[in-house]
Amino acid sequence: MNIFDAVKKSSKLLNKISANKHVHTVVRTASTISVKASEAAVDVVKEGLDSVSGQKMYDLVQERLAVQDQYNDVLAAKLHEALERIETLEGIIHAKE
Repeated sequence: MNIFDAVKKSSKLLNKISANKHVHTVVRTASTISVKASEAAVDVVKEGLDSVSGQKMYDLVQERLAVQDQYNDVLAAKLHEALERIETLEGIIHAKE
């Protein structure tokens, strides 16, 4: 094999290596895109299932009920305090009569 044949063979080998690297990069990019597309599809399906199952609405109702319970507790405590103050004031008024 002469020097020219060796250079040609080396050049072809380098082209193959370069092509293999390019193919590897393309495959890795395609794989990344595929994973992202799959994740997006799962999110869309999950959102659709939540809508169909009413899970989001259920969670929202549960949250609102918890807030309403807290509000009712505060309201009951304030009402109790007000009734005690009224009772005290009525006691003072009746004592003066």
